[in-house]
Amino acid sequence: MRMFLSHERAADASKVGGGSFAEGEIPIEATVAAMDTAGVKVGMMAAWRGPRGPLISNDEVAGFVARYPERLIGIASVDLYRPMDAVRELRRCVKRLGFRGLFRI
Repeated sequence: MRMFLSHERAADASKVGGGSFAEGEIPIEATVAAMDTAGVKVGMMAAWRGPRGPLISNDEVAGFVARYPERLIGIASVDLYRPMDAVRELRRCVKRLGFRGLFRI
């Protein structure tokens, strides 16, 4: 998650949520607590890929989902400029990590 927060595109993404991100790492427990406060039973946790590679990796998302499998659904991200690798990675995410979707900007 640290790669995402330090990326120049994070500032653009933060505008969607109100203008800023918290400094440093945000524990997954804080996300689940915010879900509880908002009455959200299940949320999607998406990997995030930039032009130079993963900012939030599929494996990192899988780790979060493994900690809260009843609360989080994993969503993969792949490099569509490498279509065969993308298909293999998506299959791995679905079959091995239990992901249920693909996120691509």
